[in-house]
Amino acid sequence: MSTITLQHYVYVVSKYTPKKLKDKSLEFLREILGEESLQATDEAMTDHLNSCKACKKEFDSLLNELNKEYGRQLEEQLESIVTFN
Repeated sequence: MSTITLQHYVYVVSKYTPKKLKDKSLEFLREILGEESLQATDEAMTDHLNSCKACKKEFDSLLNELNKEYGRQLEEQLESIVTFN
């Protein structure tokens, strides 16, 4: 099992995070990495995932887990709204 790197996180945040959370996360990463480094990391990660099947498979698995968790959170929010109304 490989380690989730900062590059994976940048890629997930930049491609798949809902806008409100994405803005906060990217702002934080810009402070740490700087804009040019953030963009270069994203481009390098995209290129790497397009060429490395093992990382792509692991990354897709990670993304699937993140999507499940995000979907579960949305369901909980909707249930609380429906219950409230």
